[in-house]
Amino acid sequence: SVPPDGGMGMMMGSMEGDTAVLKSVSQVDFDREFIEQMIPHHEMAVMMAQMLQASTERAEMKQLASNIMTSQTREIEMMRGWLTAWYGR
Repeated sequence: SVPPDGGMGMMMGSMEGDTAVLKSVSQVDFDREFIEQMIPHHEMAVMMAQMLQASTERAEMKQLASNIMTSQTREIEMMRGWLTAWYGR
């Protein structure tokens, strides 16, 4: 059984550290830093949606999981493209 907060506690703690990093970067580096933080954040959302889809019996939750996987995967690909195009990464 998954604890009530699952991985959410760890994710929220990580997000607090990430926002501190964003506040400390220059405006020039902000976009790059934002993208580099959002990719793993989206990857975690996709992983959690896959777990939800495999675990739930509710059609509404399965649809939500599917929507998250589709949109977040598309956004990951878009952000990776920007990293390559704009920063050579």
